[in-house]
Amino acid sequence: MESGYQQLGSGFTVPEVVWVSLYWLVANQLRFNGERFDR
Repeated sequence: MESGYQQLGSGFTVPEVVWVSLYWLVANQLRFNGERFDR
């Protein structure tokens, strides 16, 4: 079992890149909402 992978099922793993991409998308959305509410 690799430490950089998360087990989702039988032989199916999701690379860390996917989690980083999801985190980046969420952060981008929060930043966009923050800019909108700032005015």
